[in-house]
Amino acid sequence: MDAKETILNGFKKAAVDAKDKITEGVMNAATEAKEKIKNSVKDAAREAFENFKTSAIEYLGKKAENLVGGLINKLRGSYSLEDNESYDKFVAVISNDIDQMGQDLIEQGRKLLEE
Repeated sequence: MDAKETILNGFKKAAVDAKDKITEGVMNAATEAKEKIKNSVKDAAREAFENFKTSAIEYLGKKAENLVGGLINKLRGSYSLEDNESYDKFVAVISNDIDQMGQDLIEQGRKLLEE
């Protein structure tokens, strides 16, 4: 083999090696970018879910507060709180109504989870 052929073969080998290294680098960069994007999407979804959960809890808490407040205001006029017997009935009725509202909400929650 003459010197010219040796030099050309060296250049060819160097070009193939360079191409392989560049291809490997590009593939590694693509894999790393894919992982970063996947993790970013997961993090964004997790954060959105946490924000949704917090908002839902706040909303449901306010809704429950309004329902119980409305119930108490509705029933308060029916009972004289100065009379112990009326007070006991008031507490019993309120307790039963709140319990029923809670049971209804639990049932509605189950139905929503099944959908």
